[in-house]
Amino acid sequence: MTIISKENGNALRGIFSIVVVCNHLAIRPAGGEVFRFIFSDAGMLAVGVFFFLSGYGLMKQHMSRRDYSKGFLKKRLPAVVIPYLLATILFFFVSILWGAQYDIQGRISAIRAGEPLLPHSWYMLAIILYYIIFAMLMKLFCNSYGKLVLVAFAANTFVVILFMVLGFGNWWYNSGMMFSTGIFAAYKEKEILKAIEYKRWLIAIAVIPCAVYFYFCRMLVFGNARLMPGMPTVLQTFRAFFFLTIVLLLSANFNLKNPVADFLGRYSFEIYLMQGFMLEGLRNEKLYISNDILYIIATIVGTVIIAIPICHISAKLIKIFGKAVK
Repeated sequence: MTIISKENGNALRGIFSIVVVCNHLAIRPAGGEVFRFIFSDAGMLAVGVFFFLSGYGLMKQHMSRRDYSKGFLKKRLPAVVIPYLLATILFFFVSILWGAQYDIQGRISAIRAGEPLLPHSWYMLAIILYYIIFAMLMKLFCNSYGKLVLVAFAANTFVVILFMVLGFGNWWYNSGMMFSTGIFAAYKEKEILKAIEYKRWLIAIAVIPCAVYFYFCRMLVFGNARLMPGMPTVLQTFRAFFFLTIVLLLSANFNLKNPVADFLGRYSFEIYLMQGFMLEGLRNEKLYISNDILYIIATIVGTVIIAIPICHISAKLIKIFGKAVK
């Protein structure tokens, strides 16, 4: 038994990839008040789940396979970098056709501010950094899993603070600590499963105050409350953690597998990657869908459709690259 089965993990990726797209639609803004209320802050929580699944999956693999660290970056990085470069190049040339203008100085300034050329693709850059950190930890601590977990937490904290100091948008770090949380969950999986099994009713009761906490923190972070520096990030981190707790409870008790979520899960990475392409592509100088409902539907459907060929083209390029570097 695992905290999150492979099927549920895939379903969660599919579900939350669409949640992220809806979040970016809501903050533009698009849709009515209800849509914006539901999704305007949902992206941070959804990305926290992605970070957790990444950390959890990496640690599970490391603990189950002695040779997992061998060639880790050689396998992992192309799977992220190649699709990312493909999507970025595609966006660059197509965006010029719809009227976008770029200058070198402006691009450099944007990159320094944590704003990549491909809209909303910061997560890809962050996960590349976390992969590199995890690869270093596997080399340093090998089978000392406890030490690896502790240093992973410290490194994760350092990265979060670094992003804050660099002045990156809060989306870079609000839920970043869920990566090391996933590593810890894989390490202490047996103990966590026992807690869920024997104290399920206590954990279930905790869901109610968690929901109140979500609302309370939302008002503090996004309201007019004056908070000491760094406190909004702390509050958002705890919000991401409690939301993740609810997701894990659901995953441990229900089979989330279904045809739609399974399909979306297979292309979740590319959906996340290509959402910015569709968000910009359907509202620009040459094409502007003014009706919010139509824009929302077209963006979600268009993102899923374009994600499919991007996935298959990337897979072929990754295979070609793998043969070339052997």
